[in-house]
Amino acid sequence: MEAGVKLMVAARPFESRISDGTKAFDYGTILVPMGIQDDAVRLLIPSIINEIVANDAVTVFELPTGYSTGGIDLGSPNFNMLRKPSVMVLGGAGVSQNDVGELWHLLDQRWDMKMSIVETPRFNEISLDRYNVIILVNVNFNFTEMSSGSVEKLRRWVASGGTLVLHRGAIGWASRAGLVKVEFRGASGDDSSDDASSGGLKTYVELQAERGAQVIGGSIFKVDVDTTHPMFYGYNRSSMATFRNTGTMLEPPSNAYAMPMQYNVDSPLLSGYISAPNLERIKGTAGIVVGGIGSGKVIMMTDNPAFRAFWFGTNKLVANSVFFGHTISGQATQR
Repeated sequence: MEAGVKLMVAARPFESRISDGTKAFDYGTILVPMGIQDDAVRLLIPSIINEIVANDAVTVFELPTGYSTGGIDLGSPNFNMLRKPSVMVLGGAGVSQNDVGELWHLLDQRWDMKMSIVETPRFNEISLDRYNVIILVNVNFNFTEMSSGSVEKLRRWVASGGTLVLHRGAIGWASRAGLVKVEFRGASGDDSSDDASSGGLKTYVELQAERGAQVIGGSIFKVDVDTTHPMFYGYNRSSMATFRNTGTMLEPPSNAYAMPMQYNVDSPLLSGYISAPNLERIKGTAGIVVGGIGSGKVIMMTDNPAFRAFWFGTNKLVANSVFFGHTISGQATQR
């Protein structure tokens, strides 16, 4: 994409002839259509492909025809044009420095993708024309709330086709700002828990222990996922393990197609501690909800998919939100 190569992604599986038989290609297959490339770029593609094969362990197939032996043909409208991501990450007071650093490490250090980190007080001074993805990670009570003008600026940017990605507590802020329509299960929407029991006399010294018992400090959970959804291109199992250290829990949206990831309704806990009330609360909650404003998308993830640069299983969710988020159908969004 940096070299100007036009790419498309398959929203349906297909089967095609290759040099030694046929090959089945899954959801999320990247296509390099030679016919639509600029002349100068077309000459560069063989060397670019060779570099990708040598350095990135990606298997590449040459297809002799646009006609498939099964599934969609290469000219199908189920191939979506991709756009080169230009990413802004919001930071500053009240935004988790760890979460920003983990995201920076993933994009900049591991994937060699440039990104801009902008402190929220400067947001209104920044031109958004150069960006098509904005990410806001976990925020807390120290978060410098955006002015109404900045919120409206962000809303207009999303409506014009931008992809806004929200992690953890940022969902609560976006809800209060009126940018998204989600319901929180049993909590205010902040990255905290309000489950202290009531109904009887409590001794003062019990407070800290009881509150601490409701914190989800870091546990592993089973989630069910839709592998046909752009957020899960490249995944091939209907369930996966995710790491959680937040109390933010979302009710399933009224549009079921806007929830590509859900916490298992029967036995979500795989490893670690969670209190009995929180274990009941988390069952069946939404792990990802996709909202819509105009022609843009708002991707809400209740967890941190880049946690501490070692929880690799969910890293692809960052890539998929950045590269494929804009291809999600508007009919599969919560509005």
